[in-house]
Amino acid sequence: MIKILLFISFFITVYGKSIPEKEDFFSLFAKEVAQKEKHSKLHLAVMQNSFDEVLQLLIAKVKINQIDAFGATPLHYVKTAAMAQLLLLYNADPQANELKTDFSCSPGLKPLDIARGNNYADVVRVLEKITI
Repeated sequence: MIKILLFISFFITVYGKSIPEKEDFFSLFAKEVAQKEKHSKLHLAVMQNSFDEVLQLLIAKVKINQIDAFGATPLHYVKTAAMAQLLLLYNADPQANELKTDFSCSPGLKPLDIARGNNYADVVRVLEKITI
């Protein structure tokens, strides 16, 4: 019950007395996260696996290898082979390193490393063909 009251209190503080519609809340939340993590529209579309939106952005010539606050490109967030192939078709860099945010001495992770770690076997196969 306390969590619900805190949640309502948060919205009243941020949005006044009217709580936004469900769709508005999620779009506002996505925008806030995108600004904080410096995700581009392409990063977000890839994360949501929105093939059509990604294609529209690529046709509009957005920066395909733009990095976010973690040093990751959109290719680091790919979940499907089709999305990986689309990004690679538009010259996404499969060798891009994800920068470490903990300032450790270990090397950054490449999109292939991320796909392996997430057990995205189809993505791994696509990226292995390109990187080998």
